[in-house]
Amino acid sequence: MRFSLYVNPQTSGPEDDLRVIRAVTQHIEYADQNGFDAVFLTEHHTTGYNAFADPLLFGAYLAPRLRHLTLGFSVAVLPFHHPLRFATQCNLLDNFMEGRFIAGFGTGNGPLEYEAFGLPLEERRAIVNEAIEVVLGCWRGNYEHHGRYFNVKVERVIPAPYTQPHPKLARAVTSEESLVDTAHRGWPVLLGRFPEQRIKQYIDQYREALEASNHPEDVVRHCLDWVTVLKLVYLAESEEQAYTELRPSLIRYLIQAAKANSSDFIVEEQANEQADAFIERAMIVGTPRQAIERIESYAQVGVSNMMIWTAFGSMPNEQSVRTLRLFVEEVLPHFRHVPAGVR
Repeated sequence: MRFSLYVNPQTSGPEDDLRVIRAVTQHIEYADQNGFDAVFLTEHHTTGYNAFADPLLFGAYLAPRLRHLTLGFSVAVLPFHHPLRFATQCNLLDNFMEGRFIAGFGTGNGPLEYEAFGLPLEERRAIVNEAIEVVLGCWRGNYEHHGRYFNVKVERVIPAPYTQPHPKLARAVTSEESLVDTAHRGWPVLLGRFPEQRIKQYIDQYREALEASNHPEDVVRHCLDWVTVLKLVYLAESEEQAYTELRPSLIRYLIQAAKANSSDFIVEEQANEQADAFIERAMIVGTPRQAIERIESYAQVGVSNMMIWTAFGSMPNEQSVRTLRLFVEEVLPHFRHVPAGVR
């Protein structure tokens, strides 16, 4: 089973941005040196939900520091990027990483972010569908497109990618239509923070669509090796300690997440009411042994790459570092002897 560090740190304000970026850079370097398989960066703007905001530029900064990790996006919000520039920057990152790069993309859903970029939120799926076709066209070369959202004429994208015919792609999926389309294209899927049985339903459907698409064996293997699920993770020496320490950071996280993802301005009391259900649905909390048991349940339904999110809610750095250390020392070794996913 693969394990990836998911990096989307909240910031409490302008005076906190650089400290947070420096802290998560150290987390990524630690993951690179201690057995993780990948780091995935995400994209959020303007609300404090993400301190670095731009995964492409942050990825370029990280690339020379990464000796072992694959660099990925989960996700770059495609409507916020011109397709030709996105194709160009992905090629450059693919060269920097010598092919250890996965350009995960999605629609995003933050009303405040779409407003900031002057884009209609209700048209986000249509924008993504056109944008990805333009990106692929640019990578093919000698391409011209005049559409609803983009106009492009390009001889070729410079530089050429390290990976042929273009950098590896993955897509965040939230619907049956996008799940099946992603399988037909031969791309890995990035799934949400759902319980095991719902994830199983998604993976079963994805596997069926892969098999029906008659992809080459190496494409199917790549897709199944990167079936990805995200979980927020908080570990401590005891379950009681974990739950007690987690609460303040989780409340801050829920307040910021509501603002970023739905422009819903909730207060602390509302966040407290949501916390227990959120932990059950989206988190792994407790001791390393409890984390192993929960992760095993996801491996059994076909998850082959689990992204763990350890720095959230502007928590004290020593707490997220402890979770990473416990994960490396006590969780990772267990899964190095377990086959990835269910074949």
